[in-house]
Amino acid sequence: MQCKLDPWCYGFSENVLASLRARPEVSKVEHHGNRLLIELGSAADMAPLVSLVVSASAQVEEIYRGNTSLEEVFMTLMGEEN
Repeated sequence: MQCKLDPWCYGFSENVLASLRARPEVSKVEHHGNRLLIELGSAADMAPLVSLVVSASAQVEEIYRGNTSLEEVFMTLMGEEN
């Protein structure tokens, strides 16, 4: 089973995305506006990833941990624009 983190944050750079992608527990990182979709292995701890993002001066508003599909994220983003 894979875990997906869906943080709502802003102020992050491409360096943060590259750092997340380089982590061994991260299998996928996607950026959609102020949202990151971070897909992890099943036993991964999310605290070090949150620390990484915050230490890079990004502002984290909310984190959702669950089995969110890309379609669910898309529908949420589309709903927020309307």
